[in-house]
Amino acid sequence: MNKHKEDFATTSDVAGLLLDIQSDVPYSGQAVAVNALDPDFKDFAISGKNGDVSEVISNNNVFKVARIMDNNIMAPDSARVRHIVIAQETPERTKALSDSLFAAINGGADFAALAGQFSAAATAQSGGEIGWITEAVLYQQNLGSWVNDIFKGSAKLLTFESGNAIQIFQVQERTKPVRKISLAVLQRAVEASSLTSNMVYNTAMQYIAQNNTLAQFEQTAADNGLDVRSSNVLENDPRFAGLRDTRNAVRWVYEAETGDVSREIYQSGDSFIAVALSQINKEGITPMKNIEAELRQSVITDKKAEQISSELSQKLQANNSLAALGLPVDSLRSVVQTQANLPIGYEPRLAGAAAVSKRKFSSSFGGQ
Repeated sequence: MNKHKEDFATTSDVAGLLLDIQSDVPYSGQAVAVNALDPDFKDFAISGKNGDVSEVISNNNVFKVARIMDNNIMAPDSARVRHIVIAQETPERTKALSDSLFAAINGGADFAALAGQFSAAATAQSGGEIGWITEAVLYQQNLGSWVNDIFKGSAKLLTFESGNAIQIFQVQERTKPVRKISLAVLQRAVEASSLTSNMVYNTAMQYIAQNNTLAQFEQTAADNGLDVRSSNVLENDPRFAGLRDTRNAVRWVYEAETGDVSREIYQSGDSFIAVALSQINKEGITPMKNIEAELRQSVITDKKAEQISSELSQKLQANNSLAALGLPVDSLRSVVQTQANLPIGYEPRLAGAAAVSKRKFSSSFGGQ
């Protein structure tokens, strides 16, 4: 990373360098409002000058370093827009209709009415209304070349080529300019090699071979500072102790006897898990002492989730933008309300929220 940092600090082609060295974060040129900057780089970006490079920051096997490209951009954070998408049988007809509508709108024609009549987009039914957007939205859709005209220009009526179509954009309103900063970020996640993974797996196998009773399992873990989690498991649970891809561990639990240690190591992501069965709760009401520790941890987790959810909701309400959270953003496709097993794990609340949100932010909530 230090060698890459030297090149990163001096190159005149930042985007090309990040592409060549396979940075996890490409450089798009996007400028971000100060309150939405990555917290790891916020103080550096605000106080530094163009061209400055931060120290290397590491967190959970992710290493990253930032370079200030422009730290004094004044531009609106959001713009309210609507559009008309023109797509005719030939490029010539598309251009002719686009020019005609552009002139008509400039002459005072009703934009919404024209959108309803001529636009090929689904938004035609709502007069071409898109609503409030941020720079991040355009960059996420590979439309970064439109940013300057929509956010930094003064024109209210614009045209953009979009594949075989032409879009007429009307900027209805822009928020007041705020300070934005453009950072380039070199980021690499360091993953364990297959050799390292094999070594960890073999170590885990040796552990269960040498500690094949519950007493040995628990005592050796305590002596070596290993993470031991207690968890109640139901027969139909999709995963064990909240860890993904561990359904086989649940099956083992229901075939084992009290005091058994699994003869198999289970893998969840980059983690290897050894399992021991400490207690079987018979059908009926479970004694409080048997679940006291788990209940205490569950309450702590829920309270922490409530606090974080409240903070996220406040930021979203104040800024109406995911960028304001200063957190990585990912997406899930084809989420069905009745299918709670998602690629990120068993998340019934997320599946339900996705089904009813309808192009708006849901409330924030803790995951499973």
